[in-house]
Amino acid sequence: MVKLLVVVLLAGAGWYAYVHYFADSGAVSTYKEFAEAWASNRTREVSDLISSSVMADAMGPQSFPKVLGEPLGQVRGVSFDVESETGSGTHVSVRAMQAVEFDPPGVTSIFGGASTASLSEVAELERTADGWRVVSFSPSLASVRDQ
Repeated sequence: MVKLLVVVLLAGAGWYAYVHYFADSGAVSTYKEFAEAWASNRTREVSDLISSSVMADAMGPQSFPKVLGEPLGQVRGVSFDVESETGSGTHVSVRAMQAVEFDPPGVTSIFGGASTASLSEVAELERTADGWRVVSFSPSLASVRDQ
């Protein structure tokens, strides 16, 4: 009986830690999925995660190559550091730093990307009947460094 109680308490503590410290909310998960698709120029995935009114900006003047300010070869990897998630209910604002490893045109690296761009991003998301959708996205280039 004592062993069962210990197992139940450990399982409960593990679940609490996972939910509160490791698992992303639905809004943050949607932001990450959107931002990775945006950086990789996967238009179909972007359109599934964004409101139609923002689509033209996200893939036009605010597209990753335009924000980067240079031609883009291939995106090799994306990582995130979510700084804050504010709001609740149906509207959430996510502030994050996104690192995008990429190869410029004519350069191919074996491991990761030849360059890494760091972007400061603010995304506004709203819960709809179809799930979370990005309704505003503001990326700004923080730095670019060669590997």
